[in-house]
Amino acid sequence: NMTISNVYPNPVDKHLNIDVNVASDIPVRMEIMDVAGRQVISREMALNSGINNLNFDISGLASGLYHIKLLNDSEVMGTAMFVKN
Repeated sequence: NMTISNVYPNPVDKHLNIDVNVASDIPVRMEIMDVAGRQVISREMALNSGINNLNFDISGLASGLYHIKLLNDSEVMGTAMFVKN
């Protein structure tokens, strides 16, 4: 069980924080896609049981709406959206 509990600040300029709550230790891949569905960031990581705070420098992304996906293998475990100023 995994949930994205908070994405902040939103809208964001440079550094995006994502709080993810997981029931047990789990390896995940986080993907960030633009509105056209192009993957702009992909990162493999291991999350620990409880709340994990992830921080990403997104200053290089163009302004617009983005979609976050957390995957375990190929299964989507959590999703969220944010706006880049």
